Amino acid sequence: MTAELGDLAEAFRLSEDACAQLGARTGALAAEALWTAATVSTRQGNHDLSTAFLERAMAALSSRDDLLLWLRLRHAAAALALQAMPPDLEKARQYLDEARPAVELVGTAQHQQERAFLLAQFAYARGAYEEAERLCEQAAADEGQLSFRDRIRREMLQEQIRVKRSDPTAHARLRALAAKAQTHGMLDLTAEVWRAAAEAQPQ
Repeated sequence: MTAELGDLAEAFRLSEDACAQLGARTGALAAEALWTAATVSTRQGNHDLSTAFLERAMAALSSRDDLLLWLRLRHAAAALALQAMPPDLEKARQYLDEARPAVELVGTAQHQQERAFLLAQFAYARGAYEEAERLCEQAAADEGQLSFRDRIRREMLQEQIRVKRSDPTAHARLRALAAKAQTHGMLDLTAEVWRAAAEAQPQ
């Protein structure tokens, strides 16, 4: 993908053109195009625009059209709500609640791992650190199911929890994670890890 190669401006131009051609069309192709635009906007740091694209994507697709894509969109929306500053817990809970029956019905091992990680992030944002730690360990049990970005974020969350436990080595591991993300050219993720390192404080 153009976005993964780092040319975010070109990726945004292409996705914006594709969305402009959609008009009022609905269905899986429209939802996928809007989701791509949301992803690129997130990488550019434009959370509001990303949210708008993702909400359009969810509105464009009925669960009867493609239940698996419908589920994935709600996981993406929950993740985006949790990345907001501050996290939008009400929206995150809504999307996670909506997605739960679909995960149970058609979800793969990957979707179950994604859900465990999202629930871990949700628990951490609520200050339920023991619950977050348990869910984080659950998400790590078959980590190959997670994307590289989510594996970095899962490790980041684990270190944030360790900071809360007053682990003196956690900040160093967060810095190492930031360096790892930077090595892979993921500057937005690098910034996210550095921000977590700067904001993490003992309980």
